[in-house]
Amino acid sequence: MKKRSRPLGTSKRLEAQAEALMTPTLARPGGMIGILLLLAGLLFGTPATTAVAAPATPPPQQEPNRLIVKFRPGADGPTIGQSPGVVERVEPLAGVGAQLVQTAPGRLEEVYASLANDPDVLYVYPDYVIQPASLPNDPDFSQAQWGPQQIQAPAAWDYSTGEGVVIAVVDSGVDPGHPDLRDRLLPGYNIYDDNTDTSDRCGHGTHVAGIAAATANNGIGIAGIAPNAQILPVKVLNDVCMGSYSRLIRGIIYAVDHGARIIVITSGGTGESPPLQDALVYARNQGALVVAAAGNYNTDEPFYPGSYPEALTVAGTAQEDSRYGYSNFGQQIDLSAPAVNIYSTFWRSNSGSTYSYLTGTSMAAPHVAGVAALVWALNPALSAEAVEAILTQNADDLGPTGWDVYYGHGRVNALRAVQATSPRPLHVADLQGTVTAGSDQWSAQVAVTVHDALGYPVRDVAVNAEWSAGTIATSQCRTDGQGQCTVTSGALPGDLYQVTLTVTGLRSPDGFQENNREATLRDNPGEDRLTLASPFPNPATLLHVGGLQIRYQKHYTHWAATARVTVYDGTETPVADVTVEAQWQGDDIQTSSCVTDSQGQCTLQSAAYPWDAAPLELTVTDLRRDGYQFDPGAAHDLTATSGLMPAVTRLQAYDAVPQEDGVIIHWRVVQPADVVDFHAYRSHSAQFDTAQPVPVALLATDAASESLYSMVDQTVEPGNTYYYWLVEIGEQGEGAAIGPVAVNVPGYAIFLPVVRR
Repeated sequence: MKKRSRPLGTSKRLEAQAEALMTPTLARPGGMIGILLLLAGLLFGTPATTAVAAPATPPPQQEPNRLIVKFRPGADGPTIGQSPGVVERVEPLAGVGAQLVQTAPGRLEEVYASLANDPDVLYVYPDYVIQPASLPNDPDFSQAQWGPQQIQAPAAWDYSTGEGVVIAVVDSGVDPGHPDLRDRLLPGYNIYDDNTDTSDRCGHGTHVAGIAAATANNGIGIAGIAPNAQILPVKVLNDVCMGSYSRLIRGIIYAVDHGARIIVITSGGTGESPPLQDALVYARNQGALVVAAAGNYNTDEPFYPGSYPEALTVAGTAQEDSRYGYSNFGQQIDLSAPAVNIYSTFWRSNSGSTYSYLTGTSMAAPHVAGVAALVWALNPALSAEAVEAILTQNADDLGPTGWDVYYGHGRVNALRAVQATSPRPLHVADLQGTVTAGSDQWSAQVAVTVHDALGYPVRDVAVNAEWSAGTIATSQCRTDGQGQCTVTSGALPGDLYQVTLTVTGLRSPDGFQENNREATLRDNPGEDRLTLASPFPNPATLLHVGGLQIRYQKHYTHWAATARVTVYDGTETPVADVTVEAQWQGDDIQTSSCVTDSQGQCTLQSAAYPWDAAPLELTVTDLRRDGYQFDPGAAHDLTATSGLMPAVTRLQAYDAVPQEDGVIIHWRVVQPADVVDFHAYRSHSAQFDTAQPVPVALLATDAASESLYSMVDQTVEPGNTYYYWLVEIGEQGEGAAIGPVAVNVPGYAIFLPVVRR
């Protein structure tokens, strides 16, 4: 089930939303803007029930005199800031392309109105207040952890302990002196006060950090889900656990830019904020996984950033795998995890480093963050999408079968997740090529995508490849977070008309099997080999018509035409197996086709036409063969015309008579000028296809339009029956056969010469 996407809209829509959100607060007497804690729940000893009356979802509250604005590309920025006493400070929110505008006291409405009406403004939003999704409860309730056991973390530690993975805790800071955390901490940053002191003075961030990655096997305290992961503290909440969207945005960007693979966010607010979503998009595009708390209002109303689809959003469960009663629910829920009476590291002003219980989805999110660290440590080349898929696909299904609004895909299971992350072989999932043309050279580029056996993209894979030609014989690249990288051929000569890239090896990062294999010669993109054609045309692959000859086929009731076509390539070499498509046009339009033989030739046949039909024009419309292109501009004879059809031979009389001198054949015709000869055929049956030519010559004709012909067949044998046909021979070839005439030859034969009458 996908979460509801809340895409950014047009500036007018965003401005209208911002105005609607801000108006109630701005309209308060005296122009004061209230700052209220977005309480995630008053959770002292809350029982784990399925139906609990939760605190009402508070309206979004905002920091005084602060706006977040984003200008369209190329805009100059807020001109109102040039007025003294109106805008005190403008700070960039790196990574999302927005700016934080700090107005002078009492000037917020003026600045907002100016920005909302500026056509160069993409959006303007209040800087909403955030607070953690938990508060402490009875510190003396118990001394036992139950969350790690519930999600099978101890068994998962036989596979992975999270070593080398950086988890950013974007929260109230982390107690730097806590004995269960100090060996896990990296230098971080205090976004709230703009310094490097990330000490926790409200305890919440320390509690979250301990759940995710407290040191194990040190004889004290607790064990985190990923006890060998590293913690990057990013402080965005003050000493009373309050913060703002702008600080949270900066914290996310800072975490991504300082190497965090996992960013756990357990605070939030109920106001929509496109710049906050932009920060999540930035994190995902850089390969980081943002794990967010669902919120503790027992509602399906939005709680940000968890309600954005770019976050992996975690609901809460109790010890019996029942639902934590205050946990938010809805389409945004991806997973659930232990949230009730969670014992972890803490800091108090009166006792310093200590331990305590907290309840809320703030405690559920770091359980999931820790499991993500176990997975990534075992297989660091996985993408964020792949890690998320492993967690969701291997959770313990709770509630209704399959995904549901209360548990998402289920309660996270560390053991099943790491077992699904065992080393897997790599393969080339896709090859996409492009070519770039120069004046007399060209080059090729191929984007290689590498996946594991489950179909997830794999980062940091060294791809080795070989080119069949070019200035670069071998190429290497390393895949990014999407499992992709690009290799290039270098310069290729203009008279080289194709080049082939073959992926010869994939050098695996930790967690994947080596896959250095011999190059296979598979031609399908998406495997190991891709052939790219030059942007310059190859003469050897350009087809044209080099000869086109039309001949008649004359019949005594109709006529037709045939055309002999010869196909050549650009080097004038005949090409076989070319499909020739052509169009005959006369009184109507007909199409025909043929396939060339080894001599590059084939014959096109027209339909039959009556004698008074118009002349035919033949046009070759296409030449097709795989790997070749039709070049009509190079055709020598692309069209031909049959011309007017001559008059047909009109047969006036035709007979064959046996005599003592053999068989005498007589016929009288009205002869057209193009008839130059006749052939006679003879057979013992009435089937013309069995007939053979008769070895006699045609007598000369006179100049009259009517001519009488005679000939004698002196090769007959007495006592047989013969069948005779006449075939006229004209300038365009043979006409149709006329006949047959049957003759019974008696048992004698006296042969006489042919007589012209």
